[in-house]
Amino acid sequence: KINPGYLSLGDMRQYKVKTGDLVCSTYRVKYKVCSMPLPSSGGVTILQALGILENFNLSKLKPNSATAVHLISEASRLAYADRNEYLGDVAGVPIDKMLDKVYLRSRSNLINLKDAPAEFNAGKFVNDNAPKRQILNNRSVELPSTTHLSTVDADGNAVALTSSIEYFFGSAISVDGFLLNNQLTDFSFEPRVNGKLVANRLEPHKQPRSSMSPTFIFDSNDRLLMVIGSPGGPRIIQFVLKAIVANLDWNMNIQDAISLPNFAVLNNIIELEAGTEIVKLEPKLIAMGHKVAIVPIVSGIQGITLDKCCNSLKGGADPRRGGLATGK
Repeated sequence: KINPGYLSLGDMRQYKVKTGDLVCSTYRVKYKVCSMPLPSSGGVTILQALGILENFNLSKLKPNSATAVHLISEASRLAYADRNEYLGDVAGVPIDKMLDKVYLRSRSNLINLKDAPAEFNAGKFVNDNAPKRQILNNRSVELPSTTHLSTVDADGNAVALTSSIEYFFGSAISVDGFLLNNQLTDFSFEPRVNGKLVANRLEPHKQPRSSMSPTFIFDSNDRLLMVIGSPGGPRIIQFVLKAIVANLDWNMNIQDAISLPNFAVLNNIIELEAGTEIVKLEPKLIAMGHKVAIVPIVSGIQGITLDKCCNSLKGGADPRRGGLATGK
């Protein structure tokens, strides 16, 4: 039976694979973090969150403590506010200004270590000529049916690959042996809000915004230290952020960093991973002013760290999925 649709072979012929430079910034001076460029929001948002967090001494905080979860969640909320305002497959995104260290320090000053405001607004940039867009551009759906793998070969070549067809079996339509995705749901369902254009609106020849965050971390001499990424829809950014902080600031090995209980803040609600010790933080976080939900949070973080001094690789696979760290 023929299933009529709008996609044609002509559309497929006109499709062009896009490549681009990674988006990079430093973290605590001694690290360089590089991640996926637009139209994924993952790279810019992770770098913003790290740029905010480097203004705090995370090494003095205990993993799974209320202060650590509060601080990382507040940095994420600030970064997501900018993400929702500015990021999409559009011209004029002020990435350099969003990653400016002075700007991110000013954003970090909005964080109160004992109290959480109901909401953070997106930042404003001097002489910003980008089209004005609507804050909280969240009328889109990012479904969690994604996969990620990290790999390094014997010659030191590294790949961080995140792939998605959006939902289970994508659109559930197969053409000549391959499944069509339903990635259009990653666009905002509303092109305008209160008369303002939404950055992630649907337009011809445009790619939807995602949260894919395949990431590389280097030392100050550009030697590769980490390859990491995760599936997980809009929570991908925070899964990867958690593992990076756990490894770099709390000196956890890559497996322990990945296995650390998940938490993620979406729509101003902190989600704590059900069935883990982190749920005990609920009363303290509520006392700080957070809204809290205890839910299953299934990440699929896959990471590798490289120790150049000892010529060794260490891999970590998320115990929440069926992945495996292996090598020879």
